[in-house]
Amino acid sequence: MSEHRIDLSEFVLVKASTRDQILKTREASFQEWGRDIMDIETWQKRESLLESLDFIKENLITWIFGKKADLINPDETCSDSLEFFSQFETIKRPAFVKRCGSAQVEIVDSLNIPVYTCTNEHRGKGYGKRMLELAQKEMSKLSKVSMLHSDVGENFYGRCGWDAYKLISTIIPVDKNYNQENMNSTSTEAYFFDKEFASILAKADSNVLLKEMQRSPITDSTLVSVVPEFTHYEWRNVRDNFEAKNCLNVTKVPVFYGAIVNNGNISPLILKSKLEQTASDTKQDISCPSFIIWTHRFKENSILVLRTRINSSDDVVPLVKAALKEAKDFNLSKVEFWNFYPEYTDKLIQNFNVNSKLMKKSIPCLSLFDKTSDEKVEWLLNEQVSFV
Repeated sequence: MSEHRIDLSEFVLVKASTRDQILKTREASFQEWGRDIMDIETWQKRESLLESLDFIKENLITWIFGKKADLINPDETCSDSLEFFSQFETIKRPAFVKRCGSAQVEIVDSLNIPVYTCTNEHRGKGYGKRMLELAQKEMSKLSKVSMLHSDVGENFYGRCGWDAYKLISTIIPVDKNYNQENMNSTSTEAYFFDKEFASILAKADSNVLLKEMQRSPITDSTLVSVVPEFTHYEWRNVRDNFEAKNCLNVTKVPVFYGAIVNNGNISPLILKSKLEQTASDTKQDISCPSFIIWTHRFKENSILVLRTRINSSDDVVPLVKAALKEAKDFNLSKVEFWNFYPEYTDKLIQNFNVNSKLMKKSIPCLSLFDKTSDEKVEWLLNEQVSFV
């Protein structure tokens, strides 16, 4: 049947209202994303583990798209029908928004889409486009912003209200860069930190980002950023470590969440105390040391950097060396950054063998639901921390 013969006005988008509906959507996601690495039982076990984490708990919505006659009861309540054509999930996250011409930074809800699936038999009929059009309408009632990463190019989501942004992946191979003799040959020390330290650092980083946006000049561009939260870093690490243990036979358990520049070579306890003060400080001139937070992406054989804060070109080398050391310790072949700081790229290239490329997949897409037709939107932290 061709697309123009289908009456898409008969279709609706609703929140999944039963556990069976949610489990069916997970089976569809497994067929698309999980079957190459695990069986369905392991996939369901992983999903149950992840939904117990703070990042997902209370924040996950499963949406299903199908005929109104199947999904809506006569009394207008949602039915328990398993007859639907496509589905996706949203994860609610806080975001900072500073509108053009304004000095105020708002903290708003954003709905981020990690998974969208439509079975092969239902593709090419306009269902996906119609579902996303309805998603814009429904999600705008619940949030101000939506972010996703497209594996189907820029245009598909662009037609439905999400604007595409550039993504450059920077790969630093371990075998071409790791040298035991020069790993400690910098005057700046990088301190490896664990989960507890990461939770404090994330709060400090978030508070500093808020202050940076507040004191940034008022311009004709709107600034949007996710709030970089520890719960996201925890979720990413738990997910990757689950795959490592249950699917890839990795027995060594990661301890470190990242590395931070310790210019004063002060004790970790003092450094942690300073960050705790920064996390709650109301002053405008607060700052946070340079750092990176990562996950061990065993499936892709990499240390994948989730969040990067670099204050000086002098901090580039010690942080990258720390990531290379962590990769070497786990027999991972590379370190990967998304949209590494343009102003520090020369420093990176001068000191390391680097491969950078413009990505054609995982293209970052953002929708500011009440954006005006001529409003320019600058996406801050357009790196892995925005990816779900």
